[in-house]
Amino acid sequence: MYASFSTLDFKGGIFIAEMLFKSNILALVGDKKNTKYPPNKVIIWDDFANKVVLELAFKSPVLGLKLRKDIIVIATETNVFVYTLNGYSLIDVITTYNNPNGIVAVNCSKDAKVLACPHTKEGFVRIQNYDQKKSNMFKTNKRAIACMALNYAGSLLAVASIRGTKIKIFNTKTSEKLQELRRGSKNAEILHIIFHRSSMFLACTSNKDAVHIFELFDSIKIIDESEYRDLEKTTPPDEIGYRDNEVVLNPAVRNHAATLAAVGSLISNYFQSHWSLSRLKLNDAGKVCAFADANNFIGTPPSYFVVVTVAGKIYLYEIPKDGGYCVLKSTHPIEATDGSLYIV
Repeated sequence: MYASFSTLDFKGGIFIAEMLFKSNILALVGDKKNTKYPPNKVIIWDDFANKVVLELAFKSPVLGLKLRKDIIVIATETNVFVYTLNGYSLIDVITTYNNPNGIVAVNCSKDAKVLACPHTKEGFVRIQNYDQKKSNMFKTNKRAIACMALNYAGSLLAVASIRGTKIKIFNTKTSEKLQELRRGSKNAEILHIIFHRSSMFLACTSNKDAVHIFELFDSIKIIDESEYRDLEKTTPPDEIGYRDNEVVLNPAVRNHAATLAAVGSLISNYFQSHWSLSRLKLNDAGKVCAFADANNFIGTPPSYFVVVTVAGKIYLYEIPKDGGYCVLKSTHPIEATDGSLYIV
């Protein structure tokens, strides 16, 4: 569908744009050429009022930005700042390892407020649970972290290092590594990681052509079962993906595993990793992705997948039920001929 959108003149361009779910609130950061809104400022834009409602200024450029319904998280090269969204009060400042890509992750569930960011040591991550007032730190990689993502409940963390050959899944409460997903054997820069709302699937993009979709272990899905049952009391079924108020877990993981996996560490960790269930190839640069399920039922494999590129295109794919290469269904420009934006 198409939706009208106000025009905000950012003369010089926009470096970061984040929407607060499907609301009228956007957080924007200008790029280096922007004279009115420099890269060290976060602009809160109200699209209904068609005006800037707040500016947050920092001593160094803003490199990462995340929004929840209750907080706004801003990452610079050495710090993460957390503000309340109601009143914009500063509630936390976290010192990080050198973070040139502004890596930071937050979950979306209103029942848990979890943040993940690089710790002060290379390859270590910090988990901050603001509701429980607990902080957890653990090692994820030998090398610096390049990309990370939290699932909806905040119970799972996916992390990739600067090598970009694999993605590790951790339990945020226990620090236990639960699964290792193999993107490929050659180094790559992983650009984006995203969990399916049910935590049953995960997808990633990189500076390579391939986009990968993985299925997660049943043991990982079960971690979230209690999280979703807790949501049942306060959240309508159609919002969280319940069907008849029952959580349905997929009985088997269908990722392609190396045939020598049984040999284990006698050969290499390479053969213990799980390869992607589905994939697609797209040579456009700067890819981000999302699952595009109409119903998002827990226990139901995702059917559609969206990739957005810096070239200004949206690609809609169908995911085969039994895995394999995704099928391109349609392509859309981000900006329509009438100046409106295409909303997936």
